Amino acid sequence: MTGARVIEGTGSAAGLRFALVVSRYNDFVTDRLQAGAIAALTAAGAAAEDLVVVRVPGAFEIPIAARHAAQQGGFAAVVCLRLHRSGSNASLRIPRVGGRSRDRNGGWSDGRPDGLRRC
Repeated sequence: MTGARVIEGTGSAAGLRFALVVSRYNDFVTDRLQAGAIAALTAAGAAAEDLVVVRVPGAFEIPIAARHAAQQGGFAAVVCLRLHRSGSNASLRIPRVGGRSRDRNGGWSDGRPDGLRRC
């Protein structure tokens, strides 16, 4: 397409700060998720001292910690990591129901995009 404006990232994390909010519940999985996220960010050029890890008890505390980190400012991104097992019992469905009831901005009044995606 001639004349089209193209915006493309470099894939470099050099000089950027990141917050990782990690659930301690199911740490046999979330510890590996944390290690993988740190490895990916450092491979992209992020310095270890620019990574802040916030450990929270479980999924319910993740949005609170993520919001706090985002409001503190200075982070290029807030990465949230937890294990999501679908449908094994009612207590595991509660975070999903709560997540769906929030507005597009995750209930945040500052207008920041939610940015949380399930994989």
